[in-house]
Amino acid sequence: MRTFTFGVIASLGFLVACETEQREASEAVEDVRQAEREAAQEVGREVQEGREEVAEARREMVKELQEMERSGEPVEFDAVVTGHDTDTMNLRLESGETFDVDYGPAAKIMRGTDVVTVNDIQPGQMVHVTYRYVDGKRMVETVTVREGTPMPSGQPTTPGTNPDATPGAGGGTR
Repeated sequence: MRTFTFGVIASLGFLVACETEQREASEAVEDVRQAEREAAQEVGREVQEGREEVAEARREMVKELQEMERSGEPVEFDAVVTGHDTDTMNLRLESGETFDVDYGPAAKIMRGTDVVTVNDIQPGQMVHVTYRYVDGKRMVETVTVREGTPMPSGQPTTPGTNPDATPGAGGGTR
């Protein structure tokens, strides 16, 4: 009988130890889950802060470009042609924003050292544009078609997609 009692007591002790280990393992799993939740919240806060910083930088860039446009200074940037007709070219910046520029009578379109026409520009091509803001319009001075690999052009759009967008906001250069 002692052997049986000892075996039962040993089994009970083993069960208690297993339950204790199981409880400790469950607590450890809950600690890990809590740490994951806290880490996710921290990452979310940092992402939001980053978005706010980018938004502020874009606002500053837009403000600077608007000042340049008002002053009559030329504005320069690189973009991808998303569409054009004989009067207007729709461009997309690296940031994804689109806007239009109008061809004026003095607009010069170049590929390398060759003068080309509007018809030689194709959607998806990377261009370097210089324009001035004249009478409420962005008037092209020069368009230089860049050789090499263009930025991804996405879906071509038609001119007039976003006439109020400010070039350079979040991606152009001046």
